[in-house]
Amino acid sequence: MVGAADINQDGAQDIVLQNATTGQVGVLYMNGDAQLGYATFSGTTVGSMSTMKVVAVKDMNGDGHPDLVLQNTTTGGIVIWYYNGVTFQSSASVTSSLTGWNVVGAGDYNGDGHPDLLLQAASGGETIVWYMNGAVNIGSAVIFGSLPAGWNVVGMQ
Repeated sequence: MVGAADINQDGAQDIVLQNATTGQVGVLYMNGDAQLGYATFSGTTVGSMSTMKVVAVKDMNGDGHPDLVLQNTTTGGIVIWYYNGVTFQSSASVTSSLTGWNVVGAGDYNGDGHPDLLLQAASGGETIVWYMNGAVNIGSAVIFGSLPAGWNVVGMQ
């Protein structure tokens, strides 16, 4: 599971999954604890997703539809894939490379109505927030200077 969002706009949170082997992304349509169906996100075919990891599911462009925030496991680059349901609309690059940092979540951390990205250093645990306006980083702030050994920020959506 990589996130939860109302993908089919029925008022219920759906579960977004990513296959650890193929990288393919799908959604379990839910109604409470009842599974209503399954669909695959277009553009996430086997092979095309071999180095891409979904790191957040948020409406990044404010169109009312959850989007996928992906990070390249090789380069660290971050891209947003905009969706209408499970249908790919377009994409935008946030950064082409980002060495030593992992996106660990997304949320509106500065209260401006736009989802921001929370990043954690691969070593040392330093955690920062990138204030975003769509795919544009408009500033940043340190959240944690460091964390005790063995601790990581997880599940921040």
